Amino acid sequence: MQFKQALTRLGILILFGLWPWMLWGQSIVIPPLQRDDFIKSHDWWEYHSDPEGTGAQVKPALKNGYLHHILQKPQFFGSDLLNQMNNVGFESAAVDILYGPNDTVFVRVRAKFLTPHQPGSRGFGFWYKEGSPVTVNEQAWFMQQKEEAGSPREARDTWWRADKANGLRYSAHDSVDLPYSYLSEWHVYKIYRYGNNRIEFYVDDSLAMVSTNALPEEGWDYHHWIDNLVYQDSTTGPDTYEIKVVPKDSNTWTASTNEMVTDYVEIFFGDTLSGFSLTPSGVMKLREYPNEIAPGKRNTLWKSYSFTTDGGRTLIIATALAEEYDGYDRADSLRMVIDGKDYGYGSKGWDGNALQARYKIVKIDTTMPSGTHTIQFYSTTTPILYDVTVLNSSTGLVLLDSTVNQTAPAGSNNLQWIQIPFTVPEAGQVAIYVAAEADENPGWAYRGPTNSNPNIDDSQDDDLRMVLDGIDYGWQTDSSWYGNRDFGEIKTVLIQELLAAGNHTLTFYANNTPTLYRVIIFSEKGDQTVPVELISFTAEEQEDGVHLKWVTESEVGNLGFHIYRAEGDSLSPPPDAFFRQITLDLIEGSGNSNQRREYEYVDRFVQPGTGYWYMLEDIAYNGERTRHTPIWIRTNPATVAHKFRLYQNFPNPFNPATTIPFSIDEPSRVRIEIYNLQGQLVDVAVDDFFPAGYHQVEWNSIPEDGQPLPAGIYYYRLVAGNRVETKKMVLVR
Repeated sequence: MQFKQALTRLGILILFGLWPWMLWGQSIVIPPLQRDDFIKSHDWWEYHSDPEGTGAQVKPALKNGYLHHILQKPQFFGSDLLNQMNNVGFESAAVDILYGPNDTVFVRVRAKFLTPHQPGSRGFGFWYKEGSPVTVNEQAWFMQQKEEAGSPREARDTWWRADKANGLRYSAHDSVDLPYSYLSEWHVYKIYRYGNNRIEFYVDDSLAMVSTNALPEEGWDYHHWIDNLVYQDSTTGPDTYEIKVVPKDSNTWTASTNEMVTDYVEIFFGDTLSGFSLTPSGVMKLREYPNEIAPGKRNTLWKSYSFTTDGGRTLIIATALAEEYDGYDRADSLRMVIDGKDYGYGSKGWDGNALQARYKIVKIDTTMPSGTHTIQFYSTTTPILYDVTVLNSSTGLVLLDSTVNQTAPAGSNNLQWIQIPFTVPEAGQVAIYVAAEADENPGWAYRGPTNSNPNIDDSQDDDLRMVLDGIDYGWQTDSSWYGNRDFGEIKTVLIQELLAAGNHTLTFYANNTPTLYRVIIFSEKGDQTVPVELISFTAEEQEDGVHLKWVTESEVGNLGFHIYRAEGDSLSPPPDAFFRQITLDLIEGSGNSNQRREYEYVDRFVQPGTGYWYMLEDIAYNGERTRHTPIWIRTNPATVAHKFRLYQNFPNPFNPATTIPFSIDEPSRVRIEIYNLQGQLVDVAVDDFFPAGYHQVEWNSIPEDGQPLPAGIYYYRLVAGNRVETKKMVLVR
């Protein structure tokens, strides 16, 4: 069979849906989307490395945004099937039947195979789980199967198969030999099951097979595996398969491993996707929630949205995820183009190499003329775009932008957890944008072995609800978060309310361990001053420290900037409370400017091999402060080299205190001496032992006698061992 003909005959699975059973306080549902992008471990999978307890195989490994299956050469520990089967994979946990025979279920799997196939089988899809001999034979899967060399059944039992059978085997499966050169590339394999009416199989966007007969009569769960088993027609009857262990001699393997990597698995239950759109109203000019994975192409226009503004203050907010894949594929990337302006992959975009499978919420704070505008998203590989939201008002004001990044304590039970106060300057509509996450916890076993008992346990699942003043948005609603629906992925909620002028409080209540990432509050009415439109904010390590550079596209009423820093190597920025201001003096802004401006600040107080988060804050003339998305850098132990050096004090001139920075290249006793213009020693700022590195001391211009020194020019001298360096400073009174 020709390769192109083979491709057009392949197929795959995708799941959708929602089950309506509900319990008081907790709900029992199969979520409309059960997605695993393999960022963290989920309890709704059961991982295998059979034979268990022997050490012959290792369970699939969670890597940098993907899952890695490695089946080693089989080892045998007995004569029965279970002790001879070598299997590495995962399946739906704690259930035999998850999706019923009448359910509409879709599945999508993005995978590639790293090695040519060895004797056995590998693949993914749905199966009615049963023992051997296989008598019901219900499945809808993609499976590559290979007999051991020399077997009389070798030719017949070696195939890549889209299979769906229960008594009409040969009319209900497609056997296609695809070369390893094809399977070793990334493909999206899909299976669409429309109850007991129809099943469609796809590879990428090519329809491979459609079955409207020989449809399933049993329920299924999901399986994903590499093993050393093959399925053979039995002589006992046309509906019976026998399972055979191969090879009996593992030396017949032509390679030491059988491997595949999986980018994601998406299971949709029902007949619609999980995304939605809201009709614009009030300050909300756009609310699109695609919650979708990009198609795996390179720098391709993926999404395009139009919206209309009233002119004036505009917030554009988008939440997405990007991964890196350790070289198995191009890193994810996502960028925005707004009215033809490209914001790139930096601080206003998503770069998997930098994010390393982390969420990122991008906020663009700008002014727009009234009229229709367009926002486009260009994607590479498979980033996830969760939402894009536009808030606009001609007199709009950002009341609050808080990066929280906190997780509720374990065991929380309706815990009044976090309170966020804010002030509305003038009565009007207020929009509140919240990003948070709730995960499913152990006990996910939806229907049980008979497909009739709803025994799912979600009493330990995460829940998060909001209360705005006296408005309670409830548990497990569209405006809340709950683990049995969200499955540990970020979710954003937008609420709009008419609020009176004055003080208000947003309160979050938690069950178990939800995570609150960010809260942005936008008022319809307020100050018309628009602060900085930031183009980029970057960090680069150089010999004298970390150089922070930022570029603004425009500034309105911008007094200046401060920089904040926090240490850490976490996947997400720490909460705002962990950041400490490192700029003593305000970095002067450009006031009102419609031209691009460039700024730079050097953080010399860094240690080798340390991770640092940096946050930029701009301050408007009216006192409004806006903090921008933090960036992260880790200093390299091999390149950070400190020199013996005395730096200029700051501030200078000063009254009454100043900071004196210095660095030393080896541990030393350090003395900083202060002299007047007559060369007299008037004070010693420090006399102590310091390790190698960058340091600073504060001098208050008051010697030991307690009498403040008069205004004038002074010299400060750094002495370490036999090395000396001197600089001048000015004290004013």
